[in-house]
Amino acid sequence: MAASGRPRLKAALILGATFSLGLVLGGLIVGAVVRERLQVIADFRDRDRFVARVEAFLEPTSEAQAEAIRPILEAAGARTESAVAILRGDLTRIFDDLERDLSPLLTEEQKQRLTDRRASLRQRADRDGE
Repeated sequence: MAASGRPRLKAALILGATFSLGLVLGGLIVGAVVRERLQVIADFRDRDRFVARVEAFLEPTSEAQAEAIRPILEAAGARTESAVAILRGDLTRIFDDLERDLSPLLTEEQKQRLTDRRASLRQRADRDGE
């Protein structure tokens, strides 16, 4: 009877190890994809990175074409950088208003969680913007 239990145990361990390995690898792959997508978004917030990213995507066929494209990309990059700064200011004001309006309805613990969350998001945005 003990001999019949070993193959099942072995199979269960192999299945469990395979599942665990798949879980870890899947998480790593998803994390890498998400990081790459977030980096693309971050690149569009900075003029120089915007220019480099779009230029690399376009793959100019000659130096003359690259030189003709670059001023257009730089102008668009400056506009994008400006738009992101304006949006960030607008979002800050929206969340300031939200915090002010919610404040009378929240407990001290909830207020602290909201403040901590905003600080965490601000730090992440500052770090991603570097």
